[in-house]
Amino acid sequence: MSELLAVRHGETPWNDAGRAQGWAPVELSERGRAQARELRERLAAREGTVDHVVASDLPRARETARVLVDGTDLPAPNFERAFREVDVGVLQGLPHERVYALDEATPAFLETPPERGESLRDMAARVRDGLESLRAGVGPGETVLLVTHGGPLRVLLAEALGTPLGEAILTHSPENCSVHAFDLDGDLALAGAPPEA
Repeated sequence: MSELLAVRHGETPWNDAGRAQGWAPVELSERGRAQARELRERLAAREGTVDHVVASDLPRARETARVLVDGTDLPAPNFERAFREVDVGVLQGLPHERVYALDEATPAFLETPPERGESLRDMAARVRDGLESLRAGVGPGETVLLVTHGGPLRVLLAEALGTPLGEAILTHSPENCSVHAFDLDGDLALAGAPPEA
């Protein structure tokens, strides 16, 4: 079985402050770096190898990926724009409660991008295209470690669970450095349990 281990980046100061990050060039906090080091240890303890490491090209995902491969036999990460977080445009940096008044804002964000941003559907299409490109480079039985963001993880969960994107955005809240395992053979599906948190 070809497998995708999808990881949300480590915590940032903006996560801690409850600010919408979007494409902001925010680095990890000390806690985020510690989370990534802990995850590196959990990944080292799991059975099987990781054949490919791919990450969003935003700084918080790049840094998480670099910590995960540091001092290991994991391959160097490739950085892909396709797996970026949703671009919240002019809303970047604002408090979450203002940006994502979830029950009210999500239906609007599904179709209508904020000024200088992108809609959730556009982000989801970008992630799906990235996933198809990623699949094309994965051999039978290989494992890919993907370091990404909460939005793209929700897209993957919506695909795997067959739920509407809006529902996935509202109901799934991946923690920093959480891991979700997906079966890449055939339709995207959840695969077993990820390494223990």
